[in-house]
Amino acid sequence: MKKSFETIALMILFCGTIFSQTGKLEFTHIKPIADGYTVYFHVKDIKDDSQAKEILNDFLSDNNISWGRHFISIEGKHRYQLNINEFVTPEYIRKILNSHGTDFDFSTVSVDGVILNKSPLPNKNNSPESERVKVNSPGFPEYKSTGNKVEDDERYRIEKEKWIQENPEEYQKLLKEMELKNK
Repeated sequence: MKKSFETIALMILFCGTIFSQTGKLEFTHIKPIADGYTVYFHVKDIKDDSQAKEILNDFLSDNNISWGRHFISIEGKHRYQLNINEFVTPEYIRKILNSHGTDFDFSTVSVDGVILNKSPLPNKNNSPESERVKVNSPGFPEYKSTGNKVEDDERYRIEKEKWIQENPEEYQKLLKEMELKNK
């Protein structure tokens, strides 16, 4: 009898895990453009640059996707930016990802309105305060302390992410400059 309850409990846990990522998916980073939308999302389980390029090529061969790029995000994750039309949904993109043995990492795609894999900024103690370096680039956000560290950190993270999305070329220049300084 005890074995039956354990088996049932494991089945419920397993099904719950499967169904937790099969609810309604939504892009959380989306911008309207003239002929559709620009979406940004993180992908897990990409083995190397070759696989990342193959995935991008599959995206770009689709008539519903007019442009795209792959890059490494500020969080150090594989990230895609695609210009899509109204027919493209996260489920549509997920089929392409799954065909390559990859999937969303669910930090930039919500499941039933919930982000399952919120990730902090990569730094020594996961606080924007520790990484605050004066960035010499027009419009780059500055950290503003109101006394509520949680809200201040989140606002700063969102402002930086927005700036990065709106200034991808400038962001790539900053990354290269930082890389050269750290050598």
